[in-house]
Amino acid sequence: MPKRLLELTRVNDSDPDSDEVSVRLVQDLETKEPYVCLTHRWGPTTPGSRTLQANLAERLGERGTLWESLPKTFQEAAIVTLYLGVRYIWIDSLCIIQDSAEDWKQQSALMCSIYNGARLTIAAAWADDCSRGLFRRPAPRSWEVAVPSAVGGDSPPRRYLFRRTPEHPVWDAKGAFMLQKETPLLSRSWVFQERLLSRRVVYFTRYEVVFECGVESGLTNDRGVKCQCGTNEFGHYGGGGLGSGEGGMGWRPKGDHLAALQVGKEFKGPGSDFAEISRYWHHMVSVYSGLDITKATDRLPAIGGIARQYGDAHAEHLGRYIAGTWENCLPHSLLWSCRGRPHGGDAPTHEAEYVGPTWSWISVRDQVDFSTGVARVYKDDLEIVGHHVHAEKGADQYGAILEGAALDCKAYLAPGTLEIEADDVDDARYRFIGAGECEQRFEPDRPLSRYVSLGSQIFCMKTGYVWDGKHLCLILRRLETGDKGGSEIGLGGTFERIGLVKNASKENIGAWFAGTSEKRTIRLV
Repeated sequence: MPKRLLELTRVNDSDPDSDEVSVRLVQDLETKEPYVCLTHRWGPTTPGSRTLQANLAERLGERGTLWESLPKTFQEAAIVTLYLGVRYIWIDSLCIIQDSAEDWKQQSALMCSIYNGARLTIAAAWADDCSRGLFRRPAPRSWEVAVPSAVGGDSPPRRYLFRRTPEHPVWDAKGAFMLQKETPLLSRSWVFQERLLSRRVVYFTRYEVVFECGVESGLTNDRGVKCQCGTNEFGHYGGGGLGSGEGGMGWRPKGDHLAALQVGKEFKGPGSDFAEISRYWHHMVSVYSGLDITKATDRLPAIGGIARQYGDAHAEHLGRYIAGTWENCLPHSLLWSCRGRPHGGDAPTHEAEYVGPTWSWISVRDQVDFSTGVARVYKDDLEIVGHHVHAEKGADQYGAILEGAALDCKAYLAPGTLEIEADDVDDARYRFIGAGECEQRFEPDRPLSRYVSLGSQIFCMKTGYVWDGKHLCLILRRLETGDKGGSEIGLGGTFERIGLVKNASKENIGAWFAGTSEKRTIRLV
């Protein structure tokens, strides 16, 4: 049971159609009761409906005066809950003490059990603020048409009500734009987790109700989704907003998430389970990384519940969870790149508000893709010899982390210089110029020209991965002694990641590393 719940009671219990409800906050229930969760998009009116340390005691009282202060979405969710025969509902802004960092960390770490333990999650999918409600009401009589009666005399005209056919966008670029407009809730990072952790979700959209269940049997299609109008066979309430994911999780996120947790139940051969689990995780991360979040520091907590389920299901395969990836998935999990134009801000991540280390996808504010189609791996090229990741005080390993997370690596490094090909900072093209003037374009993690000058020394690091004859390499910048986190590690030094080369030719690799015969022990931060 969650720490706190809202207890709902009909004011007029003898009238089942009455919408007068008494609401009070309850804490530490001694009995196990069925409850419903609400997932909604925070907006301008949400801060007025928060539980704070100053009003906690009043809301835990018996007066039941909370109803009048609730926004429309919360009130209608409470009414729906009672109609379902359930007396308790969990709403994040009211059931977590919002100005208590300690309570927030404790409760956010329990998101997995809170949503997974609910009988149902109600999703206010069409509303961009909690003042809008679940039910979208058209203007009075706007869909009513009068038709003259076919019967003569004084018979009144027949009146007909028309409703718009719901749109079910397919999963292409046009459909993704349409989906984000119709269901803004699905563009939020926290909501993605809430959707996947819930056993079943009912979405209140602009024109209908849509039901999504983890158990797909009995529904109208093999995606676990049933819409009210019954025409959703070829459409998707998809992976979470504009441009989110391709294949795998991008097509049927909830079903694929549940399938990922079941991997390994049947033996498929040595190594096959691990590869499948890793592929599912990278698909899910690709979807999640493209979503919006208000506080960058919430990016790890907002995926922490999903990570906990993976860790519990596949502890023997994945190892320890470290900064958004898994110990046993390294170094493969380093091979991510930004899908669109990088927009990581005016400064490197570790100098701004700290979210995570530069070697992790969590450090960039852009959607990422993983190079999961590699054909060959040369394991001797790169060794991960240690990692240093510590959770914030009061958080668990799946929550926010402290600044200074690092990987210690033994790797081959080739020096080079940075070339920037455009004057426009946000549309620059970056090249690594190595030994022999051999050059290679690389994918930047953020607009480098804002803090790395043209001609600066940078480094190419072998990863050991080759795809279609092309090498994948990390591009690094060495941190000087005065840089934050720039302490030396032996003779190798401390580096930050700044990009990824996806298609370095064998000839370029040979030229760059011709004079490099020994690995260096370095620290990535």
